[in-house]
Amino acid sequence: MKTWIVVLFSYLSAVIWAQEDSLIEEEFVAPVYYDEKGNVLELESLELPQRSEEDWQALQSGEIVPGSSLMGELALEQLFSTSDEQIVIDDEILEILKQPIDDRWPIEIDEAFAGTYFDKPASSYLIDPQSLLTERELEEREGFLNYHAKNSVIDLYVYLFEGKQDIPAKESPHSVLRNFFADRGDVAVAFYHKGRPDRVQVAYSSRINRGVSTEEREAAILRSQEAAGEKSDAASQFESFLIEMSGCLYAMEKKLPSVTLTLETLEKLEAARHEPESTFFEKIPEGVKTFIATVGFLSFLGILGFFGRRVIENGRVYEFPEAEGPAILDAPHAAGVGGVLSYSSAAQPPSLQKTHSNDYLHRL
Repeated sequence: MKTWIVVLFSYLSAVIWAQEDSLIEEEFVAPVYYDEKGNVLELESLELPQRSEEDWQALQSGEIVPGSSLMGELALEQLFSTSDEQIVIDDEILEILKQPIDDRWPIEIDEAFAGTYFDKPASSYLIDPQSLLTERELEEREGFLNYHAKNSVIDLYVYLFEGKQDIPAKESPHSVLRNFFADRGDVAVAFYHKGRPDRVQVAYSSRINRGVSTEEREAAILRSQEAAGEKSDAASQFESFLIEMSGCLYAMEKKLPSVTLTLETLEKLEAARHEPESTFFEKIPEGVKTFIATVGFLSFLGILGFFGRRVIENGRVYEFPEAEGPAILDAPHAAGVGGVLSYSSAAQPPSLQKTHSNDYLHRL
């Protein structure tokens, strides 16, 4: 048994040594390098860049500045200058640098878009005449606002502006609400600047202002701004603002005051209750009534003409001449000896009755 174990161990050792020898004997394949013309370069001819002793001394003395080739002419002149003269920047450039970044280049709203924003009522819940949103974003945001309007008493209208655009001094969400949404019930109008949720402005209709405190209305705006600020891109910020603002409006519905009926309104309702109910015919539009009358009159004339023709045809009388045949054996005769020609119908003219039948030729 021990002999077999020794033989097996010797065999495995020989196999392992043979594999190691084959790996050692494999040839090493060196990488191939090419010059600019495509010629193969020998590995021995490749050398790393070398600096001379003079270059090292210039670098240590400061004559050579690493990266100086990337500097401008003014920077190099100031770098190697031995004087303490400072670079003087023009006053106009200093004034530009002093201005805040956001107020440096204000963007005014073009007159072509100002009319859509401020001169006519909104045709949808999202007003974006400048096409600041993509088609897909616009469809999704409008779909959300339509869904909110179906499930909430308070409608939300959003006017979308560029982040750096300035609203004209005479325009505001309150003026737009007063001019175009006074008769639309409970409404919230928001001016939203894309990419700048901190600049949002919101105005509420009168019943919301009466039923919801100022602190709660301002808190709704603040929460919506904070929800938008948590996102990094402008599209996600706008979406988060709408979602949070919609939730706040749902909460405001519960605090709205009930509708108060005045004496005048009660009198109108009482008078309407005692008015006789209109019949079905009175509810039909005038145009439909005229059409029905015309069709009925023409139908009556058609029916009258049809029955009149039938009466005239039934009252018509035809005279049948005597049918005389040629004489046979100097004696007159008809269809047969003693035969009588007869017509099958007395209501039709003789010319239409081609077949004559003998009334005496029939089987008894």
